[in-house]
Amino acid sequence: MDVIEEGLNTLIARIEGGQQEVSGLAEEIRTEKAHLLARMGVVSHGVVVQIGLNLLRMGKQDTKGEIYDPVYHKEKVIILGKVDVSEQDERTLPWRVVDEFCALGEKGTFFLVVYRTDGFLIESEMNPITPARVFSTFGDEAMFMLYRAMHDYLSGQDELIDHLKATLSFITPDRAARPGDTSRA
Repeated sequence: MDVIEEGLNTLIARIEGGQQEVSGLAEEIRTEKAHLLARMGVVSHGVVVQIGLNLLRMGKQDTKGEIYDPVYHKEKVIILGKVDVSEQDERTLPWRVVDEFCALGEKGTFFLVVYRTDGFLIESEMNPITPARVFSTFGDEAMFMLYRAMHDYLSGQDELIDHLKATLSFITPDRAARPGDTSRA
């Protein structure tokens, strides 16, 4: 029995060591994905300038839901993701959070865009967030959406787009074979 227990203890030690190695590698992968997303954001400057929107910063809403006296953010952005805002923080009442988005600005900065309303006034904030926070809040969807924008609107960078496609196919294989994905070949 001592040999069996010794073998079992050795096996348990190897499993625990392997789990620690996997945890370390998982953190390294998250870091590298964040670096890749940051680089994609910088390269996408032309895309944001071309197709970006100036989001509403504040405005008033009439009884029909129409917005008047709008004021817009100066920097153009593209939207990369949205989160569910079903839970409301009691400290923000009477303001109700309506939407939260991930956006990429013209300068390669990622933002958490929060829209709030009190029923009459609408306002938004664009708070810078790190690429790592983009992943923790919005998941891989934001990276995939940025890739799609680059694929569709970034001209003269076919080799970069092909390499990104291969990388994203490896990272998120379920997204790579999506219907409607046209290759550049």
